[in-house]
Amino acid sequence: MKKLILLFALITMALCASAKEYNVLDYGAVGDKETDCTEAFQKAIDDCYEHKGGIVFVPTGEYMVKGCLEVKDGVMLKGTYEAPPTNDRSNKPDAAGNMKGSIIAAYGGKNDPDGPAFLNLTGNNSGVQGFIIHYPEWSQKTVPPIPYSPCIGSKGGSNHSVKNVNLLNAYVGISFYACDRMTIDGIHGYPIKTGIRIDLCGDICRIENCHFWPFNMWYSTEDPYCVWINKHGIAFDFGRTDWQSVMNTFCFGYGTGYHFANYGTGGSNGSFVGIGADSCTNAVVVEDIHPMGLAITNGEFVGRWNSRDSSQVVVKNKAAGKVSLLNCAFWGPNTTCIRCDSDKARLSVIGCTFESWDVSGEKQGAITLNRGVGIINSNTFADNTRHIVIGKQAKGAVITGNYSENCLSVLNGIGKLAKIADNIPEPYDFTRENYANYNLKFNGEKDKQYISGFIYAEPTRGGSRWSSEGATIELPGNPGETYTVSFRVDVVEQALMEGAGIYVGDKNLMPFTKEGSFVFKNKVKMPKEGKIGFTVRCKTWVPHEMDETNQDRRVLGVAFMEANMVSNPKAKTFSLNTLSY
Repeated sequence: MKKLILLFALITMALCASAKEYNVLDYGAVGDKETDCTEAFQKAIDDCYEHKGGIVFVPTGEYMVKGCLEVKDGVMLKGTYEAPPTNDRSNKPDAAGNMKGSIIAAYGGKNDPDGPAFLNLTGNNSGVQGFIIHYPEWSQKTVPPIPYSPCIGSKGGSNHSVKNVNLLNAYVGISFYACDRMTIDGIHGYPIKTGIRIDLCGDICRIENCHFWPFNMWYSTEDPYCVWINKHGIAFDFGRTDWQSVMNTFCFGYGTGYHFANYGTGGSNGSFVGIGADSCTNAVVVEDIHPMGLAITNGEFVGRWNSRDSSQVVVKNKAAGKVSLLNCAFWGPNTTCIRCDSDKARLSVIGCTFESWDVSGEKQGAITLNRGVGIINSNTFADNTRHIVIGKQAKGAVITGNYSENCLSVLNGIGKLAKIADNIPEPYDFTRENYANYNLKFNGEKDKQYISGFIYAEPTRGGSRWSSEGATIELPGNPGETYTVSFRVDVVEQALMEGAGIYVGDKNLMPFTKEGSFVFKNKVKMPKEGKIGFTVRCKTWVPHEMDETNQDRRVLGVAFMEANMVSNPKAKTFSLNTLSY
């Protein structure tokens, strides 16, 4: 019996020894956010490394770390979180004490953007898990932001990992160079200059379940700090990375969501599934890629809020390879959704949805193929003036099997080098009878092809659209006929100015002189081209500027409900919206 008890005791001691926990508290760390724990953390890491690696545990508390740490070969620096952590959105940086769990207050790497990472992973198999990391010296009022070295990074080794970490206001979140098979999973936060940067990595790097969004701050498209990120910030930055795998990632409010470039080691190729970018100036920018290219599937891309210069996927002139977009969705304030400017690019767009574009009113296409080759198939397009533009320097295009709410409009600059077929609905064959007397409602139903520079349709007033900057209307008709044209318009006081009205050329055909609801009428002669253009001139205004409690920041003019063109009062009235009498 005594032998059994002794054997049991020896086994227990052996198990305890093998399960020894390296706890930073045992090395002098204090989670009071006032004691510098740099030395204590590094001692715990070094001790763990000397004993062939393991876990260095950081229990609940906020730990000030003034310097940078080296997380060595085989060591996992681990906090309390087993899932991606967040914080109360109302928290300010000086209220981090309201956060729970393992928190690191980072001070290292300030004004040293090219220096070692704050948490520098070395050797192989080292990693960081389960923390909220914030920078107490950060301030939203500091623009441009103070640069720091990457929060977490490595310049060599294999199988590093970063999991379940919230990077609240890091200048550069994560940076890996010359690493293989790293895993980045469950990263939240709002890094400033760069969220995740990958270069000269391969065999295969995996990034999953990342969410870069304005945590720990109040967001406004007009705030100087937010404007800086929306101009200079990159959420995901890829240099040379082979067979890169990215899944279920999202970013908000960056200049570029997903950036592909050659930083001297080559371009990227890989699979990008379930990626999203909201309120970014450009969701995807392809400056350079590996010839095998990018396979982007189930992407969701939205233009920068209140902007007039967002293009969601931009393939630049040096990109030589395949860019494939499958089952993606585009909406929000875009000029063009996809633009290809490279002679050596092969662009395929299949099964995608295009809801809004041409916010600048310049008859931009949802897809603009200036150069290269385009395969555009099985997509759906909202009603708009122009859907696809093929530039004169494009090499070829196949545009088949697409659906648009109005007839698919393609501006073809390469003639027979483009195959355009089997798109629905087929073009409507208008007759002189249709154009003798017709009505157009500004209700969002097949009206967009006749207007430019108008806000989206809304149900108020039985269906209407606000004019905006540069609003124009182009109406068809029978050449040489004289028409009585009328517009039903709501004129608001804010839009009144000298010379306000609806113009044909330089003539103010229908002046706006007072506020109210009006039906403006006049006579016009239809030009030989069979169409006539009207320009809306008025003072634009922003509801938010009139009333700060109103969050509507649209640039508005006057509200249009409908237009009527009558050359023969006895003829039946044809609807351009329903294509019926």
